[in-house]
Amino acid sequence: MKKRNFGYLLAVVFGLLFLSVVNSDNPEPFLQRCPINPVFLNPPPENFGLLPHPVDLSHLQAAEVCIQALPVAWDWRINGGVTAVKNQGACGSCWAFAAMGDFESKVLIQQSLNYDFSEENLKECNYWGHNCGGGHAWSATNHFTREGVVLEACDPYHAYKTGNCNQTCGKIKQVTGWRLLPNDVTAIKQAVYQYGPVYTLIYASFPGFSTYDGSYCLYYTGTEAPNHAVLIVGWDDNMTHAGGQGAWIVKNSWGTSWGANGYFYIAYGSARIGEGSCYYQSYKHYDYLEMLGTLYSYDEAGWYDNWGWGSPNNVAYGLVKFIANKDECINAVDFWAVDDNMTYDIYIYDSFDGTNVSGLLHSQSGSCSLAGYYSVDLTSPVWVKKGDDFVVVIKFTCSGYYWPVPCDSFAPIEANKCYMSLSGGSGSWLNMASYARDVSIRARSKNHQPIFDSHDFNGNLASDVAIWRPTNGLWYIKDISTQQWGIEGDIPVNGLYNADITADLAVWRPTEGMWYIKNIGAYQWGTAGDIPVPADYNGDNITDIAIWRPSTGLWYLKGIGDYQWGQAGDVPVPGDYNGDGITDIAVWRPSEGRWYIRNIGSYQWGTIGDIPVPGDYDKDGKTDLATWRPSNGYWFIQYSGGGTASIQWGTSGDWPTPGDFNGDSSTDIAVWRPSTGYWYIRNIGEYQWGTRGDIPVVR
Repeated sequence: MKKRNFGYLLAVVFGLLFLSVVNSDNPEPFLQRCPINPVFLNPPPENFGLLPHPVDLSHLQAAEVCIQALPVAWDWRINGGVTAVKNQGACGSCWAFAAMGDFESKVLIQQSLNYDFSEENLKECNYWGHNCGGGHAWSATNHFTREGVVLEACDPYHAYKTGNCNQTCGKIKQVTGWRLLPNDVTAIKQAVYQYGPVYTLIYASFPGFSTYDGSYCLYYTGTEAPNHAVLIVGWDDNMTHAGGQGAWIVKNSWGTSWGANGYFYIAYGSARIGEGSCYYQSYKHYDYLEMLGTLYSYDEAGWYDNWGWGSPNNVAYGLVKFIANKDECINAVDFWAVDDNMTYDIYIYDSFDGTNVSGLLHSQSGSCSLAGYYSVDLTSPVWVKKGDDFVVVIKFTCSGYYWPVPCDSFAPIEANKCYMSLSGGSGSWLNMASYARDVSIRARSKNHQPIFDSHDFNGNLASDVAIWRPTNGLWYIKDISTQQWGIEGDIPVNGLYNADITADLAVWRPTEGMWYIKNIGAYQWGTAGDIPVPADYNGDNITDIAIWRPSTGLWYLKGIGDYQWGQAGDVPVPGDYNGDGITDIAVWRPSEGRWYIRNIGSYQWGTIGDIPVPGDYDKDGKTDLATWRPSNGYWFIQYSGGGTASIQWGTSGDWPTPGDFNGDSSTDIAVWRPSTGYWYIRNIGEYQWGTRGDIPVVR
C-alpha cells in the first residue's frame, strides 16, 4: 500500500498554482481548476479527526426527491438501523468511524446483517494516508470503492497509527454508490428516511459539547468551521432547545459513556451541523466473478479536485486509455459526479492516438440527481482482448457549474493515458499529465467462469433447479429443501463427495482456502485468486477437491497430483471428453476460441465474447464442445459423435445453466435470468426461482 503524504502536499501546492479566474482581456476559454474550499485553505486550529476536502461544494443545491411525506420524528435506533456505538479514543479517526457507521447501517437496513467492519483497516490502508491525524469521507469512499471492507475481528482497532496495513483479511462488501447532500434540512431528512443514517460534519469545540451528558438538546450559534465527523440517525421536529424547536439525533464515536449512551441531540443548523453531508446509497458483496475481474483506473486516490473551462462552459469531456490485462468483459464504468442534476454520456472506443478516438464499441447516457460516486452497469458488455487498448470517454454536462471532470493529483501520474476536451472533437484533447492530473474514470470487468457440471440433490438422476443466496448462505433447492451452508464471499462447489447419488452442499472460502462440505468435513486447499474445479479426476465416482491457479496455470488435485495446463486468461473447462468416466483437465482460450484438452488435443470452437458451456448434448457419454454467445443468445455445439448445432436460447444478461433436468442422460440447454429469477429450460419449461444477486448452482 503506497502512502502519498508527500504527494498530497505537492498536490496542494500545485493545485493552488493552477487556481485561476477568467481574464476579461482574454476571452478564450482555458483549462482551469475548480474553486477551492475556503476551509481547506484555512483549516480550524483544532480537529477531532476531520480534514477539509479541497473542493468548494457550495454550488450543490437541494435536489427534489419524491418519497412519501416525512414524519415529525424518525429514529433509526428504534427502527433497527444502527450498529453499536464505538470509541475512536485518543486518535483523530472520527472520519473513519462516521463513514464505517454509515456503511454498517446500510447493510443492516438492507440485509438485516449486523456487521462490525474494521475502522483499523480503513485507517491504515487508505491511499490518502489518512490516519489519526484526520481524514474525510472522500478518502473513506475511495477505499470502500476500490478495496472494500473487512471484519473488525480480522483487523481490530488501535487508537494510534500502527503503520501496518493488514491485507490478509477477506473482503466482505464494496461501495458502488455514494451521494453528497447540500446543507438542507429537508434534503438530509429525506436521505435519512429513505436510505438510512447520514455522515455529516460539526464544529465540536463549542462550550459544553465535550462534557455533554445527553439530558438536553444542544444549541450553538457560532460559525466556526466544522472539525468533527458524526452520523445523523434521525430527527425530532418537536424537540425543544434554547433557540426553539427541531433537532437532529446524532451518533458520535466517543463511546457509550459520553452523551446519551453515545448519542446527542442538537438543533438544526447549530455548530454548522449538516455541512459535508453524504451517505452510501448502494454496495455489493464480493462474489467470485467480481474477484476474478479487473478494476481499470489511474485515480488511486479517487476525486481530489475537478477541472473545466470555466463559465459559461458547463460541458467537458474526460478520456482514459486502458490496456486490457486479459481477455475479459467490461461490464461497468465508474466515475465521480461533481455536481447535482448533471448528465453523462459514456462512450467506449477501440483506440485513441492522442488526437482522435476511433472504433466506437458502446455508448449510453444517464443522469445524476446528486453529486457523488456512481458505478454504471453497461447495457451491453464490451469484450476486450489481452494487450489491446480500449478507451473510455465521458461527456459530463453540469447544471450551472463549470468544472465538470473529476481528477486525481496523487502520484503516480500516468503519461499519455488521461485527457480532457472542451468539445470532444478531433485534435481538441489536452494531455492531463501536463497538469499533474489523472482523470477519475474507471472501468470494471467481470469474468464468466463455469465451475463444474450440474448436480442432483435428491437422487432422482436429474438436475434440480437450485440457487445459493450469498447474503444469507441459504441454498434454495426447488421442490426439495432450503438449507443454510456458507457465508457471503464463499463459492458454491456442490458435488458427490461421499460416493452416494445425492449431491452434497459445499462451499469454498477464498479468504481461507477452506472447503466446507456439509456433513462431511472441512479441508484446506487453494488460496485467494484460485478457481475451484471439483470433479471426478480418478474415476472413483467421488468428486475430488481441486483448484486451478490462473497465475501459473497449475491444477492442484487433492490426493491426486499437480498438473500445469493453461495460462492466465484461460477458462477452466474440465469434462469427460473421451467418455472413459474420468474428468479430463481442459481450458478454453477466449483470445483464440480454442479448447486445449490434456492428453487429447486442441480444437477451435467459439470466439472471444462467448461463454463455454461444455456438456453431453448428444447423449453419447462424452463431453461436447459448446459455447453460448450472450450478444445474440445462440448456443453453438460441436457434437463429439459428429455434426454441429446452433440454437437460439436466452438473451444478453442471462446466465447459462445447462444440466440434465429430465434425467435422460443428455444435457439440456437452459438459462437463468437474474432480472426476473426465471429459469428457461429448452423443451421442458419455465420456472421462477431465485432473485437478482443469487448464484445458480446448476451450471
